[in-house]
Amino acid sequence: MSDALAFKTRSYWVVLGLVLASSTFGCHPLGADKPTRVESGLLFTAGQTEFDTFFGEYFAAQTELATAKDAEHALRGELSKKLGVVAGATPQLLVDAVARRAQELAEKKVLLRLDIDGLGADDEADTMVQAAVIGTLEDDARLFIENATLLARQELRMSARLRKLKKKLSRLEAHEQALEPSVEPNFTEKGYAKLEEVKRNLFAAKRALPLMSLRAQDQAEDSEQLVRKLGAAMTTDKEVTRKPEAPLITNVEPQASPKRPRTTGGGPRKPSVAAPSKPKSETPESGSGDFDP
Repeated sequence: MSDALAFKTRSYWVVLGLVLASSTFGCHPLGADKPTRVESGLLFTAGQTEFDTFFGEYFAAQTELATAKDAEHALRGELSKKLGVVAGATPQLLVDAVARRAQELAEKKVLLRLDIDGLGADDEADTMVQAAVIGTLEDDARLFIENATLLARQELRMSARLRKLKKKLSRLEAHEQALEPSVEPNFTEKGYAKLEEVKRNLFAAKRALPLMSLRAQDQAEDSEQLVRKLGAAMTTDKEVTRKPEAPLITNVEPQASPKRPRTTGGGPRKPSVAAPSKPKSETPESGSGDFDP
């Protein structure tokens, strides 16, 4: 992780903690009330369908964002182990190890290129990472290429999921704004305690959503940055198995249309048959001794 990203990560959690610690519609003193279920990362149910739909979707997004980083660390840790890199190595150390291994293969006349499509996509189906190889692969080389390519593929898919999550978080922000005016009409008659509970949990979600969206964006960019670096590290020949592009314009000679036979009387004309030639006279010339009357 870069220093800039590490700083943003620390800042995110510090700000989120301060924000959620004071999340309330009223002017409650900091820490006067125990944390809400939203602040504690738990599912809150208000007892009203529209509000419960919002809190359910919020909890799902919160959980997905929290587990995304763990899944990313697991992926990187697995490849680190297979490459012999120390556990917990930074992404840059991982990239450097991949680059060294790819260069070793290049010296053995095994050339690589990592094809990457779908950077910036928000749908996993629009992503693709595949290695192209020229040369004979031994088992350990094949395993290295498969593992490095798999990591790049999974990181790119992770980025797409996080971008999709960011869109979901934006929709949840709009949903929360639409719910605010209906809090009192729906919960006043259920008592002050219930009304305040819904207000505080809704406000906690309101304050956290922009920060969650920022976090999803940062993690998506972090994954894509690693994919780009892996692509550069693994590619030792950009022209491996690359086919020339087709020309934009191709000249095509028109073909002459075959002549159709004439028709007479509404039907196809029968092909003319040449009259058989008369056989040459077998009458021997005068004075021939072969003649037989």
